Amino acid sequence: MLGDAVADQVGKFADVGEDREYGRLWRQTGVDKLWFMISLGIGDGQFYSKLLALQIAAMEAGTLSVSGN
Repeated sequence: MLGDAVADQVGKFADVGEDREYGRLWRQTGVDKLWFMISLGIGDGQFYSKLLALQIAAMEAGTLSVSGN
């Protein structure tokens, strides 16, 4: 949807770790102003969307530094 160049920058997301738990579901993508949030259920989505919004707001305000993938 966003093209191969963006897909190459984003890389893998929603990996299942050795502990068989999902990881990298709510994160920066490595592309400026592009974030992923993948919810496994309504409860998770409601909880983590607030945390993600606070993180983005803090980055926009300059109180949280931007890190890479």
